[in-house]
Amino acid sequence: MKGFSEVTVSQKMGWDIQVKRFLATVLPMMVALMIIMLNLPGIFTVVKFLASVGLFYLSYRMFLGFYIEWEYSFVTNEISFAKIMNKSRRKDLFTCQLKDTVVLTRNTDADHLSAVPKDIKTYRFLSGRKDTYYLWVTKDEKGRDICICFEPNREMLEAFRTLARSVSFIGEEDE
Repeated sequence: MKGFSEVTVSQKMGWDIQVKRFLATVLPMMVALMIIMLNLPGIFTVVKFLASVGLFYLSYRMFLGFYIEWEYSFVTNEISFAKIMNKSRRKDLFTCQLKDTVVLTRNTDADHLSAVPKDIKTYRFLSGRKDTYYLWVTKDEKGRDICICFEPNREMLEAFRTLARSVSFIGEEDE
């Protein structure tokens, strides 16, 4: 088992995300075009130009902001989760300790899914491309129970097998 592993999964752009992306991109552009068409005298021409440039830039940033990747980093005894937008802006979300594991199971493992509480906060760090993923019930940095849905690699699963063996339910057929 290695002491470090990193997985990056890009989020699939479904039709709902593509519609939001279209609206968030086109609406500022349409407002900018309407501002340009306004017939304003003198100093208002400069304001009109600056406002339309700002809206075009906003539209560009909104367009790029819909490319999202999730990153899971396993280091020693903890897994960190981060959100990467447009392959440039990174936001570290939180870190969880493997020793706090309550349960780790596949979403297809009906026998162990009942061990996952229904009323806790759930975070979804999924690509949307796979039908199977893992549910990890653990504690966040503040000690609250959370459920994390994610797609770990072999090294992370091996870390769960060795470091959180007594409480996790990982099948032998795992990838």
